[in-house]
Amino acid sequence: GLFTAMMGSRFFFAFAFDMTRLGTLHIHYLSSLFSSCQRCELSTLTTLWLLFRGKKRNILRHRSDHLQYDHMQLLLGMIFFTVCLFLFTTILVYHCFFAAMDFLAEMATCTWWCLFMFVEGGMHLERILMEEKAAMDRGDGWIGRGVRLLDRVSLAGDSLGVIENAFFGDFFAD
Repeated sequence: GLFTAMMGSRFFFAFAFDMTRLGTLHIHYLSSLFSSCQRCELSTLTTLWLLFRGKKRNILRHRSDHLQYDHMQLLLGMIFFTVCLFLFTTILVYHCFFAAMDFLAEMATCTWWCLFMFVEGGMHLERILMEEKAAMDRGDGWIGRGVRLLDRVSLAGDSLGVIENAFFGDFFAD
């Protein structure tokens, strides 16, 4: 529209990228929130499962040690385990949903970024092609910045285009 006519397409794509990123920021935060809830839930279920087996996790030795629990500890563990087990499916569904939405939001912002880079790269490509044409018109093969195009013949008799870099030697290209 009006902004594109006044500012150009680079402005439009950059603005669309920024607004998409800003508009989907809440999805990213909810996805990370439910991801941490999922990790916490799995850790809690693992610990409570070890409680029922009469074990506890030894963090220093990275193993499970045997431990005797009394009846009140087992009752409290059973109540927590039941609550966590029934909440597990709810948190799993929310985690999967917001992970998928975050992925789709990232794909939308990636699309705007790719369009911006396509326009930006097209402008740079046009400048590079003009420099290459000017170098070929001069006849010395230099493109600029220490790089020149040479025409070499391979052992099989095929003509190879060689890109020579003044700093790093020869790089062969088709």
